[in-house]
Amino acid sequence: MRKFELLTFALIALLAASALLLAACGDDDDDDDAGSGGTLTFLANGEEFIRGGFTDKTSWTLSFDHFYITLSGLTGVQVVEETDTQQLTVAHAGHPHVDIPEGAAHVALDGVYTLDLTQGDGPTTIGSMDAPIGNYNYAAFNMTQQDDGDFAGYSIIMQGTATKDAETIAFTIKLTEQMTFSGCHQEVDDEFAGVVELGGEGSVETTYHSDHLFGDFGELGNPDSVNPSALGFQPFADLAVDGVLDIDQAQMEAQMTPDDYATFLAALYTLGHSGEGHCNYTAFDEE
Repeated sequence: MRKFELLTFALIALLAASALLLAACGDDDDDDDAGSGGTLTFLANGEEFIRGGFTDKTSWTLSFDHFYITLSGLTGVQVVEETDTQQLTVAHAGHPHVDIPEGAAHVALDGVYTLDLTQGDGPTTIGSMDAPIGNYNYAAFNMTQQDDGDFAGYSIIMQGTATKDAETIAFTIKLTEQMTFSGCHQEVDDEFAGVVELGGEGSVETTYHSDHLFGDFGELGNPDSVNPSALGFQPFADLAVDGVLDIDQAQMEAQMTPDDYATFLAALYTLGHSGEGHCNYTAFDEE
């Protein structure tokens, strides 16, 4: 009987020690998980073309009062440069999942965001999130329609003035096109911008090149030297009445020549970038 009691006591002591050891390991693991990453911030940049205006390829000087865009599915991706990408068709938490190498680490910012790219003197902060450590050197994002408000149903609204010689046009151009931009290699001034270190902060920039739409006459003074595939503002000016143009995408398709409308759409599909890094375009799929 005494031997049994001693054995029982020893077994209880062993179990208690094991429980303490497991609890300690669990605490350590939790601490490791809590400190295993940093912060990833998503930015939107209209650059000086949108913030300061420019002269287009048809010699119209454009000045934007507002340049609204609506974004969703903002995604930062860690891609090993030598890894070949492949098209994936799996829907994944509402953010673009094309051009992400199989198994590549990526995070997506929840929510839908409407921004005015004319505001401020640099990139606009969209939002931040916790993210595992690594280099988020690629981006993906959707341009979607606003759900409510004065511009419900539109993905892009451009408002401003265009001047050429003695003529001035007040314009509002409203687009309904929904687009996904993926495989955007982040090419910004800071090549380490996307690096998230332990407890640190990295960033992913989404960039919007309005000169792709209208062309940049630029310092070269040659309208064919920059953005040759851009439509330019002249086809819009031709539709103005008494110095005012208020047009939506359906009206553009109906009133422009088929070639001009097709040219504009093709240019629109190149609007999204990450810094100077180009993106791949696909039609937006809500699923």
